[in-house]
Amino acid sequence: MIRPRRLKGSIRRARRVVVKGIENAFGMVRPMSRRALVREDLPAPVTDVLFSRLGNDDFEALSAKLSAEDRAYWMQQERGSVAWKRAAVHYSVHYGSNGSAGPANLVRAAPPAGVHAMSRGSRAAGGSIYHADLIFGALKLARADLPPGGRILDFGCSSGRVIRVVKAYRPDLDCHGCDPNEAAIRWATDNLPDISFAVSPLHPPLSHASSSFDCVFGISVWSHFGHAAASSWLIEINRLLKPGGVLILTTHSFGSVAYFTSKGLRAIEDMRTVLSSMLVSGFGFLGVFGKSGDWGIVDPDWGEAYISPEWLLNSVTPQWEVLLYRTSANEDNQDLAILRKRDVAAVE
Repeated sequence: MIRPRRLKGSIRRARRVVVKGIENAFGMVRPMSRRALVREDLPAPVTDVLFSRLGNDDFEALSAKLSAEDRAYWMQQERGSVAWKRAAVHYSVHYGSNGSAGPANLVRAAPPAGVHAMSRGSRAAGGSIYHADLIFGALKLARADLPPGGRILDFGCSSGRVIRVVKAYRPDLDCHGCDPNEAAIRWATDNLPDISFAVSPLHPPLSHASSSFDCVFGISVWSHFGHAAASSWLIEINRLLKPGGVLILTTHSFGSVAYFTSKGLRAIEDMRTVLSSMLVSGFGFLGVFGKSGDWGIVDPDWGEAYISPEWLLNSVTPQWEVLLYRTSANEDNQDLAILRKRDVAAVE
């Protein structure tokens, strides 16, 4: 039986080895930007823009409508902080009028209980501002802003919690979303205007044309793919992107093992198995969904995946350049990477 303290020590040592290996990659043949491991905090451009659309009248209306729980949460946040502003925007949607969009231009409609959604309630109203900030904050840090009128795909969009915020923040973008969950896509199509949604297959290819997107993002999607699926979908997304286009992905890694272990969210033996696999091959996988599947998705290549930075680096050579890599960037848990499609023919 492995004790939690020993497992945490192994995780820390493993992460130091991997990070050192990435740092040593600078100046070598691996396709990594010099800014890839920059330590600056991620900015929150989406929160700032959406908050700026609120007026004094909106604040007065909010103060009269907040529940005791929401009021207490808001007061706990430092006034003017990102968390305070973000809550204000969510509340303006949740407690707003019955119109289709609030002052921040976020659609108020929320998926019903029978439709997949990662979060619900007043602090999720209008969609996930947090994850839109994660995407555009990381892009800003990587100096990879999207062009006006660019095409962007939310790969694994569920009921559209992120892409709907992207559309509110950047109305100029041609926004798309895809997911294998038919009920979620049906709801998103019926309730989220000006975004194109499509049901996607469990395995490549997608129906979209080659070199048709400037950006694809997958929030907590590679955190579920088995080894073969993780590799094949990297190839497929590379096909979809224009040369110079970017993929933003988050996935479980060493930090996730530490996070789940410290909070008692996973069995120690499972985390030991994952860590051992990551140290040997760079990839760990647990078949956590079984025969019942995940909201109707039943596939042996869909479970809980843990991917080391080294595995990702080895997998993306030479089709990609790593613009940014941040450990535990997504909710103090998942790693975030920004990969840019390279013009391989030009390099050769």
